[in-house]
Amino acid sequence: MKFSHLVQINDPLDPLIDPLSREQLWRGLVLRAENPLLFVLALDGFEIVRLGENTLARELRFGKLMLRDRVEFEAMNKVRYEIAAAHDTPAATLVMSIEEPEPNQLFVRFDYETLQNEAAAPLDEFYSGFAKQAYVAADIDTVSTIRRLVLERGI
Repeated sequence: MKFSHLVQINDPLDPLIDPLSREQLWRGLVLRAENPLLFVLALDGFEIVRLGENTLARELRFGKLMLRDRVEFEAMNKVRYEIAAAHDTPAATLVMSIEEPEPNQLFVRFDYETLQNEAAAPLDEFYSGFAKQAYVAADIDTVSTIRRLVLERGI
C-alpha cells in the first residue's frame, strides 16, 4: 500500500492559527523521532539503540509487540523512517517532508509505503481505507502536538 497526503502548517488566511517557523517545525519532527512517547498514543516504551550523525535506530514497544526502525534525517527538509518487518507486521517506510511553496507557507507531506512480502495476501480496500484514515488522524495529531510543544516548551 502506498499513501501520501499533505498537512498544512501555516495558513495566512486563518488568524487563529499561530504560524510555525521552518525551524520550529523541523525541531518538532526531530523530537517525534527522538521521543515518540510524546506523539504515539499506543506506544508503551522505546529505546534508542544506536545514534549516528544523521540517523538513529530504535526499538518501540507496543504491549508484547517490539518493532525496530531506523530514522534518517535530512536537516531542515526530511525525516525518513524504515520500519523492519516483525511477526505479522510487514516492513514499511514513512517519509515526512517539509514543503514551502512560498515563504512561510509550510506543509508537511507524509508518504507511507507498506512493503508486502510476496507470500502475504494483498490488503483489502476496507483495511486500506481504515489505515489511511488512521494515518491522516495521527499526522494531524503530530502537528497539533508540535504546536503545543512550541507553546509549552519553546521547541
